[in-house]
Amino acid sequence: MAISRVILGVLLPPVGVCIDKGVGSHFIINILLFIFTVWIGAIIHAFHIYGVDISTNLLCLFLPPVGVLMVGSFGEFCVCLLLTLLAWFPGVIYAYYIALRRETGK
Repeated sequence: MAISRVILGVLLPPVGVCIDKGVGSHFIINILLFIFTVWIGAIIHAFHIYGVDISTNLLCLFLPPVGVLMVGSFGEFCVCLLLTLLAWFPGVIYAYYIALRRETGK
């Protein structure tokens, strides 16, 4: 379930928030952020709703290897660095996966 939450949280944040919290105020806020901040604000909001703290959230989005280094091991950092160097998007997905795994304790 965690990897699907991560992919939805990055690709379609309003859908991820809707599945996690239902149609309510969080969903409306996320849609507005998706429209007015051109997707970036909605991603940050979605992972805040998922329970990832804000500093880790921002680092996972803008500097994925540093975000992983804060919450994961050196091996996970190396994998994230490689994914980020190959293409930014897989590095972001992996960084959020590691951060969400740490926050949920799995």
